[in-house]
Amino acid sequence: MIASDGHFHGTPGYIPPEMVKREPYGRGCDVWAVGCLAYILLAGYPPFDGDEETPEGQEELFGQIMTGAFFPFEGDGDEEVNVWDEVSESAKDFIRKCFTVDQSQRPSFDQLLVDGWLAADVADKHLSASKTKLQNFNAKRRLKGAIRKVISANRMKDMLSKLRGAADDLNK
Repeated sequence: MIASDGHFHGTPGYIPPEMVKREPYGRGCDVWAVGCLAYILLAGYPPFDGDEETPEGQEELFGQIMTGAFFPFEGDGDEEVNVWDEVSESAKDFIRKCFTVDQSQRPSFDQLLVDGWLAADVADKHLSASKTKLQNFNAKRRLKGAIRKVISANRMKDMLSKLRGAADDLNK
């Protein structure tokens, strides 16, 4: 969501192209976000790469989003096992449809519910490689969160120390 101050609020990796371009947007934003969630649940990692914490990383991330350049289903070549090998073609097609860059061409939820993956009987596959990737992704996310908390606590401690020092100087 874009706030009144013009900044994005929410997780940058889920923002659709129309929001990055600051164009009017509607329910298609939610379809894009569902595509992100489905991708993460099936692969165990996010579809777009970019460090959300730095301006350069966000710029890279938003560039990928605006062109719909998500990680390919063929994998990145660094893995022994490609998690996408266990994922059905209809699930991949669902994600492709969700990541339609032109919001006027992006399907609605009603269209997605009756077409393909969500409407089909699903095989009882255990996506073990995806599960492992997702566990690793969540562990990294929790670690980053813990690091940010420590940094914030240290900054607060420094600020309080400076405030106490300034108060002591005023009381002299």
